[in-house]
Amino acid sequence: MGPVDVEIAGEVGTGTNPIGGTMNPQLGSVGARVGVVYRHVYVGVDYLEAFAGSVDYGDVTLGDTKSHAFGAPPTSALYLEPGVCVLGLIGHVILGADANVLIQSLGGTEPALTFHLQAGVRF
Repeated sequence: MGPVDVEIAGEVGTGTNPIGGTMNPQLGSVGARVGVVYRHVYVGVDYLEAFAGSVDYGDVTLGDTKSHAFGAPPTSALYLEPGVCVLGLIGHVILGADANVLIQSLGGTEPALTFHLQAGVRF
């Protein structure tokens, strides 16, 4: 592989109830990511669609979450999701897992833990 590589991967995941909260922010999620790797540093975009009861979150690692309860207008808030990721590379195939802390600015929302599995390619 060259000095600059491109990664494309699919993801599935889940999350815990917010600490002290009653709703699971990520009962399940599916998504994808794409980015470039230069000298072992990855920069890219991640999109996850998470589903939980009556709440739906769009996820971009550092970005904007959108949620709504059935019959209520959508709400939106900035969030941060720092974490650790372990990736293995077998030829051009990527396999990995990550664990994160989801921190949202929605009023009264507590941090939650999220976990994802990844599979994709690097070229």
